[in-house]
Amino acid sequence: MEHIDLINRIIEAEQEAQRIAGEARDKLRALPADLKSQTDKVRRDLYARADSRIEEVRREEEQYASDTVAELDARFKSDLAELEGVFAAHSKAWEDRLFALVTER
Repeated sequence: MEHIDLINRIIEAEQEAQRIAGEARDKLRALPADLKSQTDKVRRDLYARADSRIEEVRREEEQYASDTVAELDARFKSDLAELEGVFAAHSKAWEDRLFALVTER
């Protein structure tokens, strides 16, 4: 009876080895598809991160442009008000001077 048990154990071990070898072959066959899937996922993740970063930079640049335009607009209004003040203060004198130059007085 011992020989039968030993033969059965050998047969079971062979069957287990065949099962493991079959699983290894299945994994080996699936490897290219798995690698492509993982590569595609990494690529999608990288593109998503890049798109996110691009959007962040776009928002920052738009904010910078908006702030710069607001600053320039404020400076323009200030300069214009200053020029209008100078004009108001000196317009009569300039008018008189121009009139004198035209009429040669």
